[in-house]
Order: sequence, then structure tokens, then C-alpha cells
Amino acid sequence: MNFSSEKTYSNVIKMAVWILFSIAACRFTNGWFSIFIAIMGVWCALARKPGWSVSHYILLPFLLSVNYIILPKTGAVWNVGLRIGPLIIAIALTIGSVRRSGTHRLPFAGILPFLAVACISSMSGYAPQISYMKLLNYFLFLIGLWFGTQNLHKSPDDISVIRAMFLAMIFVVVYASIVLIPFPVISFSTGMRGLYATESLEVINAIGRERLMTGEQTLFSGMMCHSQWLSPFLAISTIYLICDMIFVEKVFRMPHLITIIAMLPLLYMTRSRVALVTFAAGLITINFYTIAKIKSSQHVRRMIKHGMLVLSVAIVAGGSFMEIRDSMVSKWLRKTNDVEGDSRGVVEAVTESRIGLIDESMYDFRRNPLFGSGFQVDAYSQEIWQKSTGFVFSAPIEKGVLPAMVLGETGLVGMICFIIFLLSFYMTCASRHLFVTITMFTLLLVSNMGEATFFSPGGLGGVLWIMTIIGGFVVDTIIALKGQEIY
Repeated sequence: MNFSSEKTYSNVIKMAVWILFSIAACRFTNGWFSIFIAIMGVWCALARKPGWSVSHYILLPFLLSVNYIILPKTGAVWNVGLRIGPLIIAIALTIGSVRRSGTHRLPFAGILPFLAVACISSMSGYAPQISYMKLLNYFLFLIGLWFGTQNLHKSPDDISVIRAMFLAMIFVVVYASIVLIPFPVISFSTGMRGLYATESLEVINAIGRERLMTGEQTLFSGMMCHSQWLSPFLAISTIYLICDMIFVEKVFRMPHLITIIAMLPLLYMTRSRVALVTFAAGLITINFYTIAKIKSSQHVRRMIKHGMLVLSVAIVAGGSFMEIRDSMVSKWLRKTNDVEGDSRGVVEAVTESRIGLIDESMYDFRRNPLFGSGFQVDAYSQEIWQKSTGFVFSAPIEKGVLPAMVLGETGLVGMICFIIFLLSFYMTCASRHLFVTITMFTLLLVSNMGEATFFSPGGLGGVLWIMTIIGGFVVDTIIALKGQEIY
């Protein structure tokens, strides 16, 4: 099958229309359409259409990530569709995989010992009930990805569907965010999720306008619900588009190029330093690892190196110009407009927002050095659990930094098991020539150095997981089908 044909963009446009229609339908049905999406995902999984099922699978956490002014998500219906829906699809994908013979799938088995340790740590953690519900959620999410993508190389049509979904999602986020720039009450409305439970939309808009006038809101969130959700999505999506263009298309496609160029100023507007590091890590990995591992012609290699050089020079030149003109880079790094009056060092300014989260995780680690304080919980979770008179499914949590989070939640034993999982994942992927998967998974880990979403499959975590792991796996599978690599 010709994956680089012009038909690709036709499929992407159709999928983009489906995404936009789903957003509108969910809004006007107050979330009921999300349940329909979940039902369609289950039906596709059982009907041996894993490509469409995975597309519905990623659409639900994506809808959860959409800006709350565009798509308010309050009430039980939303929870059923956007949170329970993906779990049901995951179960259906697992059942459907039984009908497909073979073992060509992602190497997730190595994480099972870590999850077993997380079960042990949660027994004496802050809130065992919440921990076990989150463990079940994460486990079902993983097995959905694990078995749902089994033997995709035998189904090129499903690969085309998943690829079109990824590209369409990227294009929708980028161009919808650009359209929203003239509407700052929407596109800069970060951190207002909690108001939807108590305030009307008019009050929320008024608060947004007031924050903009006083300069409190300077972080661009576009069509996503927070700048820290948009920024890692943009960083990882940019690298995904580059990989798709150079390893699948193998030519500079204008829709890809224009979108990549458009993503860079949006990424800057989020003021996310972790996203910048993630983006830089992606360029470095592609240049010094991925290109060397994937066989391709000299023309393609030359095209890649020249393209990367031009992009790198443009970024450095643009950053230097902005710094000389108005200290824009310093303001961006320090997240303040008063650079001269800021007495903090650069390192302190960059790490200040995460030091407190690291300290909290280290407190949890000292509380139980061997097994930690429980999976995906903190002291606030314990308070919710103890006050509740019913069955508690979840509790909000922000741990910030992945290594500290793993150490605080599962202790030394859990950290060792997690490292073993990472080693097994990388070694197995390398032995199966899944080099783009390795590249994308590395970006997922880098992005978790400042915004920990690794164990949070709902919302952004689910989108990033599927975009990196399934996205990389799809590109690797296309490479194999086109004869560049043979498993």
C-alpha cells in the first residue's frame, strides 16, 4: 500500500471533520455523544476494525483535553463517556485481539512487576481505595494499547486510519489554536476548570477578561484546557510530524512543513520550558540516533540533515534576535517581564515551580523508603478518602517530576522495577527495530520531567501515551511494510 500517496491528506481532512463534528456534537448533547463514541469504539474492536477502535480510543481523552470554554465537561454523563468509555474500549480491544494470531505488539510486559509493587505500596498508602482504582484504570489502559495494536503489520488499512487520526488531531489543535489567538478569553483561560462546577459561563468569561487586563494570564492554551497541556502536545507532535515526513513521506510535504512552522510560535507562547527541552531532545535523538538506525537512501539522509540544520539555525537565530531586541528569551525562561528586578539565578528561576513537588515526593519516600506512600495519591487524597461516605474512584494529583514521583509512590523497590521496565522496553524495541517508537517514547519520558502524566491515562496523559507509543509503532510498521526494515 502506498502510504505516501495524495489520498493520505484526503483521509486526514475527513478525520479532521469527524473530530470537529465530535466536539460540536458533544457540546450540544451535553456529553451524550461521547457515550456514542465509546460504543462505536467497542463495536469496531469486536468487529475486527482495530484502526477505527484505536481512533475512537484516542478521541475520548482528546475531548477531555479540549478547552473548557469550548467544551464544558460537568456532570455524570461526561465521566461515563470520557473516563469510563476508554476503559470499556480497552477491554473490547483486548477481547478482539484474541481473534488475531501472532505476538507482534509493543513490549509492555516488563511493567507488570512495577505494578505489582505499586499494589503492595498502596496497601499502607494514603488512600488504598483511590490507589487501586487508579491502578485498575492504568492497567486496563495499557492492555488496550498492548493487545489493540497486535499485528498491525497484517492490516495496512488499519494503519492508514490510525495515522490519519494522528495527523488530523495535530492539524485541528494547531489551526484551531491559531484561530483562537484573537479571542484571549478562550485561548489564555488556563487554570479555570474548577470554576465550572460553581459559576456560570458569563461569570467565567468576566473573570477571564479581568485576568487578562491585570496581566495575570499570559500563558497560551489555545484549544486545550491548559498551557501545560498544549505545550507537551505541541512539542511531541512536532517531532511526530518530522518523523512521519522523513520516514514515511520521504519528501518535504507542504502541509507537514507549514504545520511544523506554525507550531513553533505557539510553543513559544505557552512559555513551557519543559516542552522546549522535549522538542530539543527530539531533534537531537532524530539526528544522532533514529537516522543512523533506519536504512534509507543518501538523498533522504541528505534531506533530513539539511532540513534539521535549517530548522536549528532558524530557532537559534530567532531566539537571539528576540533576546537582543527585548530580552524575550530571558523573560520566557524566568516567566517574568521584570528581568532586571528578578534576583533569582537562571537555574533557580527555571526549577522553582517544581522544587516544592520534589520535596513532597521525597517526604513520601522518607515515610516508607522501601515501598513508598501509595500509587498516585498524596495527603490530600487521604483527606478525600476519609471524609467520603461512598466509593471513591479518584482524586486530583500533581507530582510534577517522574523520577521523584516513582520514588515517593513506590519506594526503592518500585524504582528498581521501573528502571527494569525501561531497560526491557528499550532493549526489546531495539531488537525489533522499533526505532521511531524508541524516539517517541523517549520524548514521553522527557516531557514527564516537569509535567508528570506517565501514570495518568485520562486526558492529556492518554493522548501523549497514544501519540508517542502507538504513533511511533505505526511509523515503524509502515517502514517495515515499505521494505526499509524487516522484523
